Amino acid sequence: MAGYNGSFQGFQGFQGFQGFQGFQGFQGFQGFQGFQGFGSVILPGADPATSFALTSSREELVQRRIVTLWNPLRKQGSAPDGLPPFLDIERSDDWADDIRVENCMTELMQPLHLTVSKKGMVSARHVVPRISANGSWGAVETHRIIEISRPPAALFEAQTQGVFDMGDLRNERMAEIVSQIGIPMQFWASIVDLNSTDKPRTLELLSIALQCLSHVNQIAKHAFGCPRPTAYSPSIQPMINPRRFGAFPCGHAAEAFLVARLLQELSGQCPFDQDDSGNRNDLALRQQLQRLAKRISDNRVVAGVHFQIDNVAGRMVGETIAEYVLHRCRGCGWQARKFNGKRTMEYGKPRPELLKDFDRHQPMDKNDPAQQTLAPYFMPLDYEKPSETEGTILQAPVTPEKRDTLLGRAWTRALAEWADWPRC
Repeated sequence: MAGYNGSFQGFQGFQGFQGFQGFQGFQGFQGFQGFQGFGSVILPGADPATSFALTSSREELVQRRIVTLWNPLRKQGSAPDGLPPFLDIERSDDWADDIRVENCMTELMQPLHLTVSKKGMVSARHVVPRISANGSWGAVETHRIIEISRPPAALFEAQTQGVFDMGDLRNERMAEIVSQIGIPMQFWASIVDLNSTDKPRTLELLSIALQCLSHVNQIAKHAFGCPRPTAYSPSIQPMINPRRFGAFPCGHAAEAFLVARLLQELSGQCPFDQDDSGNRNDLALRQQLQRLAKRISDNRVVAGVHFQIDNVAGRMVGETIAEYVLHRCRGCGWQARKFNGKRTMEYGKPRPELLKDFDRHQPMDKNDPAQQTLAPYFMPLDYEKPSETEGTILQAPVTPEKRDTLLGRAWTRALAEWADWPRC
């Protein structure tokens, strides 16, 4: 996956220039060396270096320097001591773009707990302490976000033929694949007109969410260490040289479906609409965003650097982390999900749907509007079971986030950039 550092970094402005270091002066002349003793340093006359040093020394010794204050004195804030209020959320609007993003990232990651179990499970949980009235810390609330385990090698082996077959599309998709090596914001911009002029806060929010996603996805890639298709066949011969980390889950798929979901929420387009006959239809914008997410995901298989199953899991990671980010921004909750890699096999063989093209319509939740059958490798998660030894306290539903947070401010400012869009 092209992580945040190597791809989309938002816009951080310019860092200015370092100026000039001036000149270091000149050393003058050393005079004659024939005269010895202390008297030689106080002979009549002077050399330029000594004159410069004496002048700067005199300014410090004899001139009384007093700073000029504003009259009347300007107050720097509304707090009693004249400074800005402590933890003033609106104050973040005055900070540099990169610093604002960094602070939001710190806030977003603070309760996010990533673990790798010895049983081969990578999980992310939302962990928050319960603080009593006197300010002491007690037990914690733990809420599951996502759990993933890797598929067996037999599935990757079975999907190798599919990767090879999709290589036939390389010539017609070459421009797309090369352009999408990083996070392809230009492709999303072509649908919703993203730009740094009237959508700067939207780009910031996407940057924050993508960084969070990278933290979750990269620890999974590291733990699973799943090889890329070239490890299973010399015939794959990928058309691009991928970065050196595991293939599963696919980072491009996770990023694509996360961006699609956030843009859908910002634009106010409902997930589905119904016509007069009650038939369920995707709105045009959502349909295009989802199609682009699938296209980006498929292109990684066409390029020969990912399997189809990488995209299946990547889509789940992207959708789930998008929902979690939305919760942290506006307090709407999220659907916790689990991908069980062992259940991708049925009677010792890959499940039939996993030997076909990656399906973006495949339901991941039991409450899917289409009421389709949930694949056994997609498992909905309930809240963490109480653990007396860890002092875990559960609370359902998840406590809504306060709006007076940096993330809440980031969402509000980004949403304001979409005020002219028709909303459902």
